[in-house]
Amino acid sequence: MKPIFIFSLPRSGSTLLQRMIAVSDDVATSPESWYMLPLISHDQSESIYSVYSSRHADVASKEFIDNYIGDEEHNKLLANYYNSVFSAASSGKKYFLEKTPRNTFYIHKINLIFGDDAHYIVLLRNPMAIALSMIQTWGAGANNLYSFKQDFEIGLDRLSEVVGDARFHVVTYEKLVAGDLQGVARLLDIDIDENSPLEVLAGKMGDPTGQLKYKRVEEKRAAAWEGQINTLCKVHILRRLMRQIGRERYTKLGYSFEVDYAKARKISKYSFRAELKDFWRLVYGAFYTRIQPFILLDVLCGKLKYTLR
Repeated sequence: MKPIFIFSLPRSGSTLLQRMIAVSDDVATSPESWYMLPLISHDQSESIYSVYSSRHADVASKEFIDNYIGDEEHNKLLANYYNSVFSAASSGKKYFLEKTPRNTFYIHKINLIFGDDAHYIVLLRNPMAIALSMIQTWGAGANNLYSFKQDFEIGLDRLSEVVGDARFHVVTYEKLVAGDLQGVARLLDIDIDENSPLEVLAGKMGDPTGQLKYKRVEEKRAAAWEGQINTLCKVHILRRLMRQIGRERYTKLGYSFEVDYAKARKISKYSFRAELKDFWRLVYGAFYTRIQPFILLDVLCGKLKYTLR
């Protein structure tokens, strides 16, 4: 068994790519597992809070690894462990495909752990299409990008860092929906029938809409985002997001900053009602990112009974 990793942002078409590859009899997979994230993130700088005190755990585990194992040996042990897990889940097939978009935050760590003993596929999509897909899918058409700030900052950073690296096979969503999977088929040395019906991957995580709506690949989906801008707030949100991404990184990902910046101001079927929702979400988003109200609510409701560190 050899693992395959798909790295992408959410709403990039990773579930579609996963389903297309899983058509092969050589590939086993599951919906987003999120299984690797707790262990591979233990020595990263991001804050994690727990009742047992993650801060102390980070200090202690780093000291333990440094003094008694060493980073290189520890990475080998992690590879052995995860390969055992994926082998158990693969049912004897040649590959196990792991697809969890936020693994992208740790793309370098995963490559360090597995080295040449895994295949790495990077899936890119126009950032404006991703943003509007997030709004449509998880925001019911209203701005919710404040919930995905880390994806557009950390995630896009990591993806842009590996574009051009021969260890990572790059696929674009635009080519994917056109049925172009020959490069992936050659990389994995498997047969992929692009006309085969796509199976639904049952699970709580992953694409909640497209799996049920689309049984086959549809090329027209690539440009659908251009007709989804219906408020001045969305124009402001999208253009601000593009400026935050920056022309250099946007271009490195393979998309035209100038063309998309112009498209992001074109409103289709203006809706005053949607405008009010987007404006409210702009205000709420500023509050949300600074106060983290869902944590505050857990405190007020007594769900958090202990001090978290």
